[in-house]
Amino acid sequence: MAVPRLDLEHSLLDWSPPAKKIHGSADVQSFLHSVAIDRIKTALMLICQKVSLKTVPEGVLDSSLVESPNEPVSSTLLDLPPPTTEFDQKKLSPNVQRVLDFLAELNLLMDQVPPLPGPRRYGNMACRDWHDQLEKKVDGWFDLHLRPLFASQVDGQFAGFISEARYYILGAFGSRDRLDYGTGHELSFLAFFASLLMCQLLDQDSLEGTEILIIFGKYYDLVKRLILTYTLEPAGSHGVWGLDDHFHLIYIIGASQLVDSETVGTDRKSARAVNFRMGLTPSTVLNPAVTKQQAHRNLFYNAIGFIRRVKKGNFSEHSPLLYEICTSKPWEKIALGMIKMFQGEVLSKFPVVQHFYFGNVLFPWKDAVSLRALPESSPDTESEKTAPAKTDYRSEAELAMHSLYQRREEELAMLAEKRPSAVPRATRAPWK
Repeated sequence: MAVPRLDLEHSLLDWSPPAKKIHGSADVQSFLHSVAIDRIKTALMLICQKVSLKTVPEGVLDSSLVESPNEPVSSTLLDLPPPTTEFDQKKLSPNVQRVLDFLAELNLLMDQVPPLPGPRRYGNMACRDWHDQLEKKVDGWFDLHLRPLFASQVDGQFAGFISEARYYILGAFGSRDRLDYGTGHELSFLAFFASLLMCQLLDQDSLEGTEILIIFGKYYDLVKRLILTYTLEPAGSHGVWGLDDHFHLIYIIGASQLVDSETVGTDRKSARAVNFRMGLTPSTVLNPAVTKQQAHRNLFYNAIGFIRRVKKGNFSEHSPLLYEICTSKPWEKIALGMIKMFQGEVLSKFPVVQHFYFGNVLFPWKDAVSLRALPESSPDTESEKTAPAKTDYRSEAELAMHSLYQRREEELAMLAEKRPSAVPRATRAPWK
């Protein structure tokens, strides 16, 4: 699985700032047959293959972002060997280091834009200042950190690359206007990462899975810090019926760490995967002690740790879909199922992909087979095609879970009605 490499030396590429093409549900169907989505899915598959049976190096992930200070910790831990890899920046390739330096600039920028004082339920307005500063400085960071990695010496190629790639990095950290973060922003960072591969700023042949985990680990730490610092709202969350308020891709990468890419999707069993997991079954994510133990090694557990940090109560109640998945599926099925769900719940949903824009080079609005421009509906019909009263964006799994809970409540109500009581029916308090 290889991401296409763009010819930067011998082609006069028609770079252009990304523009909105998805105005309604018909455009989503066009998107599903586009060159752009093919490149996104190819980059995702490459990531899954590379991170297979790999651990996030010690010291990469910030444990404080996923630990709840008031949560009691059980002593039930898995008997796992100590981590064998440590985060040594000197051992990273120069290209990966420069990408990390680029992300570090955004972290430093957050230090310079502290949140405004006082409790704010719907997002801290200082986040808009952070986004404004990011937009002003991002071109300079491209030039400082990424230009040395750009192989082409053709005049205008790097400027063209910035004109398209900047949209995806700017869109990877939530919405300035809505003060929220969701799977569409996560998708934007995946597109930015794919852009680095296509333009050979990162060499996909020599790039190690551990290096990919470091890049995405630093990205997710930055996003979690943004959410906590500026109290960002979930973007387009399905609430209790969704997988997660903010993330999806992180679960794909984390599950892929725990499976053998050579055997996943086949009937073959992998002794390599069994030995790597050392008894780390999906149900262990429900144990807060094991989650804490694994949160700095694996992105799946890291995401679960963040849920425990921001949500209180029984895990099965505030995250029923994750609870069901982790108590009934092996890692191999979880990895494949998360990818399939990403296709259905992120790449195929208008509320998410309407914010994904298209340039002429990196992610063109072209048919994947004919390479001709895809049809595009009129922006004037956007509102009538996407009226929320006429559209239910919940997945089959979410609808099934909703039906299950609704039936349970109805059965409990019937049992309560039949329950004998010495108190006359007219004088009893209503059952809740």
